[in-house]
Amino acid sequence: MRMYVLLIYLVLSKIDAILVTKVHRSAIYTPNSACAALGNTILPPTDASIQSCIWRCVHEIQCQTAVYFHENRNCSMFGEHCEAGNISSSTNIRASTICCRKNDESNMHCPSTMISTAMPITTNIAQTWITTGSMSFERKFHTATLLQNGKVLVIGGFDGNNFLKSVELYDPSTGNWTKAGDMNFARSSHTATMLSNGMVLVTGGTYHNITELYNPSTGNWTVRGNMNFPRYDHTATMLSNGNVLVTGGRDTNNVKLNSAELYDLSTDSWKMIKNMSTRRCYHTASLLPNGSVLVIGGSDGSRCLNTAEYY
Repeated sequence: MRMYVLLIYLVLSKIDAILVTKVHRSAIYTPNSACAALGNTILPPTDASIQSCIWRCVHEIQCQTAVYFHENRNCSMFGEHCEAGNISSSTNIRASTICCRKNDESNMHCPSTMISTAMPITTNIAQTWITTGSMSFERKFHTATLLQNGKVLVIGGFDGNNFLKSVELYDPSTGNWTKAGDMNFARSSHTATMLSNGMVLVTGGTYHNITELYNPSTGNWTVRGNMNFPRYDHTATMLSNGNVLVTGGRDTNNVKLNSAELYDLSTDSWKMIKNMSTRRCYHTASLLPNGSVLVIGGSDGSRCLNTAEYY
Protein backbone atom coordinates (compact mmCIF):
# COMPACT_ATOMS: atom_id res chain seq x y z
CA MET A 1 0.00 0.00 0.00
CA ARG A 2 1.31 3.43 -0.87
CA MET A 3 1.99 5.75 2.03
CA TYR A 4 1.54 9.51 1.97
CA VAL A 5 3.15 11.98 4.33
CA LEU A 6 1.90 15.36 5.45
CA LEU A 7 4.45 18.12 4.97
CA ILE A 8 4.46 21.21 7.15
CA TYR A 9 5.95 24.45 5.87
CA LEU A 10 7.53 26.39 8.72
CA VAL A 11 8.15 30.10 8.33
CA LEU A 12 9.18 32.67 10.89
CA SER A 13 6.20 35.00 11.18
CA LYS A 14 4.10 37.09 13.51
CA ILE A 15 1.14 35.46 15.22
CA ASP A 16 -1.49 37.54 16.99
CA ALA A 17 -2.61 35.97 20.27
CA ILE A 18 -4.63 37.15 23.24
CA LEU A 19 -2.57 39.58 25.34
CA VAL A 20 0.43 39.00 23.09
CA THR A 21 1.40 41.63 20.56
CA LYS A 22 4.25 39.68 19.00
CA VAL A 23 4.85 35.97 18.87
CA HIS A 24 7.64 34.57 16.75
CA ARG A 25 7.68 30.85 15.99
CA SER A 26 10.61 29.00 14.53
CA ALA A 27 11.44 25.48 13.53
CA ILE A 28 14.25 24.15 15.67
CA TYR A 29 15.47 26.35 18.52
CA THR A 30 16.60 25.80 22.09
CA PRO A 31 17.70 28.76 24.27
CA ASN A 32 20.89 27.91 26.14
CA SER A 33 21.87 28.77 29.70
CA ALA A 34 22.63 32.36 28.75
CA CYS A 35 18.90 33.01 29.12
CA ALA A 36 17.45 33.31 32.62
CA ALA A 37 15.25 30.25 33.11
CA LEU A 38 12.00 30.52 35.05
CA GLY A 39 11.23 26.81 34.97
CA ASN A 40 10.07 23.86 32.92
CA THR A 41 6.56 22.46 32.76
CA ILE A 42 5.44 19.12 31.38
CA LEU A 43 2.04 19.90 29.93
CA PRO A 44 -0.76 17.43 30.73
CA PRO A 45 -1.98 15.27 27.80
CA THR A 46 -5.32 17.10 27.79
CA ASP A 47 -3.62 20.49 27.42
CA ALA A 48 -0.39 19.75 25.58
CA SER A 49 -0.44 22.16 22.65
CA ILE A 50 1.81 25.07 21.72
CA GLN A 51 -1.16 27.35 22.40
CA SER A 52 -1.05 26.21 26.04
CA CYS A 53 2.65 27.08 26.22
CA ILE A 54 1.93 30.53 24.79
CA TRP A 55 -0.90 30.96 27.31
CA ARG A 56 1.34 30.04 30.25
CA CYS A 57 4.02 32.51 29.18
CA VAL A 58 1.45 35.26 28.69
CA HIS A 59 0.12 34.75 32.22
CA GLU A 60 3.55 34.45 33.85
CA ILE A 61 4.43 38.08 34.50
CA GLN A 62 8.20 37.52 34.21
CA CYS A 63 8.08 35.35 31.08
CA GLN A 64 9.53 36.93 27.96
CA THR A 65 10.50 33.81 25.98
CA ALA A 66 9.08 30.30 25.97
CA VAL A 67 10.13 27.16 24.14
CA TYR A 68 7.66 24.40 23.32
CA PHE A 69 9.22 20.97 22.79
CA HIS A 70 6.92 18.96 20.55
CA GLU A 71 8.08 15.44 21.37
CA ASN A 72 7.85 15.55 25.18
CA ARG A 73 5.28 18.38 25.44
CA ASN A 74 7.61 20.39 27.62
CA CYS A 75 7.15 24.15 27.96
CA SER A 76 10.26 26.04 29.12
CA MET A 77 9.91 29.68 30.17
CA PHE A 78 12.62 32.32 30.39
CA GLY A 79 12.73 35.73 32.03
CA GLU A 80 14.36 37.61 29.18
CA HIS A 81 14.23 37.84 25.42
CA CYS A 82 16.64 35.26 24.06
CA GLU A 83 18.47 37.00 21.25
CA ALA A 84 19.99 35.18 18.30
CA GLY A 85 23.35 34.81 20.01
CA ASN A 86 21.78 33.06 22.98
CA ILE A 87 19.90 30.50 20.91
CA SER A 88 21.49 27.20 20.00
CA SER A 89 20.59 23.58 19.48
CA SER A 90 22.95 20.73 20.26
CA THR A 91 20.57 17.97 19.16
CA ASN A 92 18.06 17.46 16.38
CA ILE A 93 15.05 18.34 18.47
CA ARG A 94 11.74 19.69 17.20
CA ALA A 95 10.84 22.79 19.15
CA SER A 96 9.24 26.20 18.70
CA THR A 97 10.50 29.41 20.25
CA ILE A 98 7.87 31.92 21.34
CA CYS A 99 8.86 35.52 21.96
CA CYS A 100 6.32 37.65 23.82
CA ARG A 101 6.18 41.42 24.15
CA LYS A 102 3.35 42.15 26.55
CA ASN A 103 2.63 45.81 25.91
CA ASP A 104 3.36 48.18 23.09
CA GLU A 105 4.88 50.85 25.35
CA SER A 106 7.63 48.58 26.62
CA ASN A 107 11.11 49.00 25.22
CA MET A 108 11.50 45.24 25.27
CA HIS A 109 11.59 43.77 21.81
CA CYS A 110 11.51 40.46 20.05
CA PRO A 111 14.39 39.74 17.68
CA SER A 112 13.32 40.18 14.09
CA THR A 113 15.34 37.11 13.09
CA MET A 114 16.49 34.20 15.21
CA ILE A 115 18.91 31.65 13.85
CA SER A 116 20.23 28.29 14.99
CA THR A 117 23.91 27.80 14.32
CA ALA A 118 23.75 24.06 15.05
CA MET A 119 21.05 23.15 12.54
CA PRO A 120 22.09 23.52 8.90
CA ILE A 121 18.49 23.48 7.66
CA THR A 122 17.69 26.66 9.59
CA THR A 123 18.38 30.02 7.96
CA ASN A 124 17.60 33.62 8.80
CA ILE A 125 14.27 33.18 7.01
CA ALA A 126 13.74 29.79 8.70
CA GLN A 127 11.99 28.17 5.74
CA THR A 128 12.02 24.41 5.30
CA TRP A 129 9.83 21.32 4.94
CA ILE A 130 9.66 18.65 7.64
CA THR A 131 7.87 15.32 7.26
CA THR A 132 5.39 14.36 9.95
CA GLY A 133 3.17 11.37 10.69
CA SER A 134 1.20 9.67 7.91
CA MET A 135 -2.57 9.32 7.90
CA SER A 136 -4.10 5.91 8.53
CA PHE A 137 -5.92 5.96 5.18
CA GLU A 138 -5.02 7.10 1.69
CA ARG A 139 -7.46 9.74 0.48
CA LYS A 140 -8.02 12.57 -2.00
CA PHE A 141 -10.90 15.02 -2.54
CA HIS A 142 -11.16 15.22 1.26
CA THR A 143 -11.31 18.23 3.56
CA ALA A 144 -9.02 19.39 6.37
CA THR A 145 -10.33 21.80 9.01
CA LEU A 146 -8.36 23.48 11.81
CA LEU A 147 -10.28 23.10 15.08
CA GLN A 148 -10.26 25.52 17.98
CA ASN A 149 -8.12 23.12 20.02
CA GLY A 150 -5.34 23.33 17.41
CA LYS A 151 -5.92 19.86 15.94
CA VAL A 152 -6.76 19.25 12.28
CA LEU A 153 -9.88 17.28 11.33
CA VAL A 154 -9.57 15.34 8.05
CA ILE A 155 -12.86 14.10 6.62
CA GLY A 156 -13.92 11.64 3.94
CA GLY A 157 -12.63 11.72 0.39
CA PHE A 158 -11.86 9.02 -2.18
CA ASP A 159 -9.21 6.30 -1.90
CA GLY A 160 -9.13 5.37 -5.60
CA ASN A 161 -11.87 2.77 -5.27
CA ASN A 162 -14.40 3.94 -2.70
CA PHE A 163 -15.87 7.09 -1.22
CA LEU A 164 -14.89 7.37 2.44
CA LYS A 165 -16.72 8.16 5.66
CA SER A 166 -13.60 7.75 7.79
CA VAL A 167 -12.30 10.69 9.82
CA GLU A 168 -8.88 11.35 11.36
CA LEU A 169 -7.42 13.93 13.74
CA TYR A 170 -3.89 15.32 13.44
CA ASP A 171 -2.21 16.61 16.59
CA PRO A 172 0.54 19.12 15.65
CA SER A 173 2.02 18.92 19.15
CA THR A 174 2.93 15.25 18.65
CA GLY A 175 2.84 14.81 14.88
CA ASN A 176 0.49 11.86 15.32
CA TRP A 177 -2.85 10.91 13.79
CA THR A 178 -5.75 9.31 15.65
CA LYS A 179 -8.90 7.84 14.20
CA ALA A 180 -12.06 9.79 14.98
CA GLY A 181 -15.65 8.63 14.70
CA ASP A 182 -16.88 7.91 11.17
CA MET A 183 -19.42 10.13 9.46
CA ASN A 184 -22.86 8.68 8.89
CA PHE A 185 -22.39 8.90 5.11
CA ALA A 186 -19.39 8.40 2.85
CA ARG A 187 -18.60 11.46 0.72
CA SER A 188 -15.92 13.24 -1.28
CA SER A 189 -15.66 16.68 -2.92
CA HIS A 190 -17.70 17.98 0.01
CA THR A 191 -17.11 21.02 2.21
CA ALA A 192 -16.28 21.30 5.91
CA THR A 193 -16.82 24.63 7.67
CA MET A 194 -16.02 25.40 11.29
CA LEU A 195 -18.94 27.30 12.82
CA SER A 196 -18.82 30.02 15.45
CA ASN A 197 -19.62 27.45 18.16
CA GLY A 198 -16.57 25.36 17.25
CA MET A 199 -18.54 22.59 15.56
CA VAL A 200 -17.84 21.56 11.95
CA LEU A 201 -20.60 21.55 9.33
CA VAL A 202 -20.09 19.10 6.46
CA THR A 203 -22.22 19.70 3.36
CA GLY A 204 -22.90 17.73 0.21
CA GLY A 205 -20.28 15.71 -1.58
CA THR A 206 -20.68 12.85 -4.00
CA TYR A 207 -23.70 12.57 -4.27
CA HIS A 208 -25.51 14.17 -1.32
CA ASN A 209 -27.72 16.95 -0.13
CA ILE A 210 -27.22 15.54 3.38
CA THR A 211 -25.38 17.62 5.98
CA GLU A 212 -23.71 16.46 9.17
CA LEU A 213 -22.34 18.27 12.21
CA TYR A 214 -19.19 17.21 14.09
CA ASN A 215 -18.86 18.05 17.78
CA PRO A 216 -15.14 18.17 18.76
CA SER A 217 -16.05 17.97 22.47
CA THR A 218 -17.78 14.60 22.11
CA GLY A 219 -16.35 13.34 18.83
CA ASN A 220 -19.89 12.57 17.65
CA TRP A 221 -21.56 13.19 14.28
CA THR A 222 -25.18 14.31 13.96
CA VAL A 223 -27.20 14.40 10.75
CA ARG A 224 -28.71 17.86 10.27
CA GLY A 225 -31.18 19.42 7.85
CA ASN A 226 -30.74 18.61 4.17
CA MET A 227 -29.76 21.18 1.58
CA ASN A 228 -32.35 21.89 -1.09
CA PHE A 229 -30.08 20.50 -3.83
CA PRO A 230 -27.52 17.68 -3.88
CA ARG A 231 -24.17 19.21 -4.80
CA TYR A 232 -20.44 18.56 -4.83
CA ASP A 233 -17.41 20.58 -5.94
CA HIS A 234 -19.21 23.56 -4.39
CA THR A 235 -18.14 26.11 -1.78
CA ALA A 236 -19.32 26.82 1.75
CA THR A 237 -18.43 30.08 3.51
CA MET A 238 -19.31 31.14 7.04
CA LEU A 239 -20.67 34.68 7.02
CA SER A 240 -20.06 37.32 9.67
CA ASN A 241 -23.51 36.59 11.17
CA GLY A 242 -22.67 32.91 11.65
CA ASN A 243 -24.75 31.61 8.76
CA VAL A 244 -23.15 29.48 6.03
CA LEU A 245 -23.41 30.39 2.33
CA VAL A 246 -23.25 27.45 -0.10
CA THR A 247 -22.75 28.21 -3.80
CA GLY A 248 -22.67 26.32 -7.07
CA GLY A 249 -21.12 22.92 -7.63
CA ARG A 250 -22.48 19.94 -9.56
CA ASP A 251 -25.58 17.84 -9.00
CA THR A 252 -26.05 14.07 -9.25
CA ASN A 253 -26.42 14.34 -13.05
CA ASN A 254 -23.20 16.34 -13.38
CA VAL A 255 -25.17 19.50 -14.18
CA LYS A 256 -23.29 22.61 -13.13
CA LEU A 257 -25.23 24.76 -10.69
CA ASN A 258 -25.72 28.48 -10.22
CA SER A 259 -28.01 28.00 -7.21
CA ALA A 260 -27.07 29.20 -3.74
CA GLU A 261 -28.51 28.56 -0.30
CA LEU A 262 -28.00 29.66 3.29
CA TYR A 263 -27.71 27.54 6.42
CA ASP A 264 -29.08 29.15 9.59
CA LEU A 265 -27.31 27.68 12.61
CA SER A 266 -29.90 29.01 15.06
CA THR A 267 -32.78 27.18 13.34
CA ASP A 268 -30.81 24.33 11.72
CA SER A 269 -32.51 25.06 8.42
CA TRP A 270 -31.64 25.84 4.80
CA LYS A 271 -33.22 28.41 2.52
CA MET A 272 -32.69 29.22 -1.13
CA ILE A 273 -31.40 32.65 -2.09
CA LYS A 274 -31.01 34.34 -5.47
CA ASN A 275 -29.00 32.37 -8.01
CA MET A 276 -25.53 33.40 -9.09
CA SER A 277 -25.34 34.93 -12.55
CA THR A 278 -23.13 32.07 -13.79
CA ARG A 279 -23.13 28.32 -13.31
CA ARG A 280 -19.86 27.27 -11.75
CA CYS A 281 -18.04 24.45 -9.99
CA TYR A 282 -14.41 24.23 -8.83
CA HIS A 283 -14.67 27.93 -7.98
CA THR A 284 -13.58 29.80 -4.86
CA ALA A 285 -15.53 31.92 -2.40
CA SER A 286 -13.84 34.40 -0.05
CA LEU A 287 -15.37 36.38 2.81
CA LEU A 288 -14.40 40.04 2.45
CA PRO A 289 -13.85 42.49 5.35
CA ASN A 290 -17.15 44.22 4.53
CA GLY A 291 -19.07 40.95 4.96
CA SER A 292 -19.57 40.28 1.24
CA VAL A 293 -18.52 36.98 -0.36
CA LEU A 294 -16.44 37.14 -3.53
CA VAL A 295 -16.91 34.15 -5.88
CA ILE A 296 -14.17 33.70 -8.49
CA GLY A 297 -13.63 31.55 -11.55
CA GLY A 298 -14.41 27.85 -11.75
CA SER A 299 -15.92 25.96 -14.66
CA ASP A 300 -19.38 26.11 -16.22
CA GLY A 301 -18.94 22.67 -17.77
CA SER A 302 -17.77 23.82 -21.16
CA ARG A 303 -14.95 26.20 -20.28
CA CYS A 304 -12.91 27.63 -17.45
CA LEU A 305 -14.15 30.97 -16.17
CA ASN A 306 -12.40 34.25 -15.47
CA THR A 307 -15.57 35.94 -14.20
CA ALA A 308 -16.25 36.96 -10.62
CA GLU A 309 -19.30 38.08 -8.67
CA TYR A 310 -20.03 38.87 -5.07
CA TYR A 311 -22.90 38.24 -2.66
